[in-house]
Amino acid sequence: MLHKAIIIFSIFIITACSNVPNEPIYQASNTTLPIGQQSFNEYVHGTRVWLMNNRAFLSKDTGAEIKANSPYELMPTVKLAKSRGILLVHGLLDSPYSFVDIAPMLASMGFQVRTVLLEGHGSKPADLLNADFDHWRDLVEQQTQIFKREVEELYLGGFSTGANLVTSYALKDPDIQGLLLFSPGFEAKNDMVRLTPFISLFRDWVYTPSMKSQTNYVRYRTAPSNAFAQFYHSSSDIMHRLKRRQYDKPVFIAVSEADSIVDVNLALELFSSRMINPKSRLIWFGDKPHSTDERVTVLSGKVPKFKVSNFSHMGLLFDSKNGYYGTNGSQRICNNGQQAEAYFRCVKRKEVWYSAYGYREADKAHARLTFNPWFDEMRDVIREVVLAD
Repeated sequence: MLHKAIIIFSIFIITACSNVPNEPIYQASNTTLPIGQQSFNEYVHGTRVWLMNNRAFLSKDTGAEIKANSPYELMPTVKLAKSRGILLVHGLLDSPYSFVDIAPMLASMGFQVRTVLLEGHGSKPADLLNADFDHWRDLVEQQTQIFKREVEELYLGGFSTGANLVTSYALKDPDIQGLLLFSPGFEAKNDMVRLTPFISLFRDWVYTPSMKSQTNYVRYRTAPSNAFAQFYHSSSDIMHRLKRRQYDKPVFIAVSEADSIVDVNLALELFSSRMINPKSRLIWFGDKPHSTDERVTVLSGKVPKFKVSNFSHMGLLFDSKNGYYGTNGSQRICNNGQQAEAYFRCVKRKEVWYSAYGYREADKAHARLTFNPWFDEMRDVIREVVLAD
């Protein structure tokens, strides 16, 4: 108890020193992201209008920013015996751009693909001050129900927090045919997340960088403590549900051994014990884990050809050819938990390796890994799960 009290006190000392800048990204919108529309097209239109009126733009290319943060739909490029759809849900601080490479991959497998935008996202970090897990859950349920009326078979997919939301829904709806989960956030790696619902009652912000440092327009760099509290609620909810029952539909999971955000060993354990369909597959990016589950595929987390030291939480999602996050992409995340010298080497575009947050190696500068050098191999495993006879 004393140890926990010291931790809480330390948090308050840190946050007490945090002043909120008078900048657009720290000024919450007067309205929340609208949901409850009767069709997906109405939902997309309403979301885009709301974003146009409420987003704090980071560049002059407002069209590109709205497109990257808006929900969208892709139609299948091949025809299957039965019409098949998949709804994809992004993670905390992210946007529908998370699936810019996953979505066309799934369309090429015969899926009608739709994405959504969770409340508090896509506009400015301050809008997460009032974000609510129940709102996220309602959105997933509403859009799932709409989609179910339009296709014969429906799958759900999600990244991190989004994986929690779709798994929770699938556990109560037998009509869902399977799941695709990327870096599922079943439980945070840092136990401090458990305290965020309490912390958010007293302090809105922990880290508040200037708007001038915001260059990534497809995800937030900062967030209020309430955002992490709502993630915790999603984690607590799915853990409660998985402890009560197993899931017998096909599941694909991808995790990185070096993930700095979520407990991937727990994800592996839950996959083996709770996700019992023999067609299910888990890709483990890293060294071989302590598992006898034959459904687990191991792909090395160290890929020297791409200067990759290990895999990050977000890097699983994107093709190395991605124009924004790929090997020659315009966005590089140098704020990666390394020392100042390595950070400035990264910023100056000198020789850079890629890794999960916080990884350090002598004489190497590491940017965050924002692409997956095994993207094609991951696609093949996904195909085995969703197209299995």
